[in-house]
Amino acid sequence: MNDLILTFDLAEGTIVLNQGIIKTLGAPKHVQISINDQTCQLMLRACDIEEDQAIVVEKEEMPQVGGRRLLKRISNLAGWTGQESRFVYGYTVPHLDSVVLFDLKDARPISDLPEYCE
Repeated sequence: MNDLILTFDLAEGTIVLNQGIIKTLGAPKHVQISINDQTCQLMLRACDIEEDQAIVVEKEEMPQVGGRRLLKRISNLAGWTGQESRFVYGYTVPHLDSVVLFDLKDARPISDLPEYCE
């Protein structure tokens, strides 16, 4: 079972990080989001506030980051249509600490998310 789930709420303009991601990243106060247009991957990395484009991670059960411009870019890159929310499973890379990767082309409608993950 993969417990690294990133949810894209297109209607609200937010990206929701689940607790599996937060734990894997070491409960960071800030993250960076990088998108590789060629591989259609999103990288989420724990960072310090001083780093470029650091995003504050809210102290909530399911923290939200992002914004409408970022989601529009992701949606266009991945070829999504409509406003249905989507989710994608993430994975870690052994030689990269405090990093989770997501293949945006693997994102599925939120209605496909198993109930145990909600």
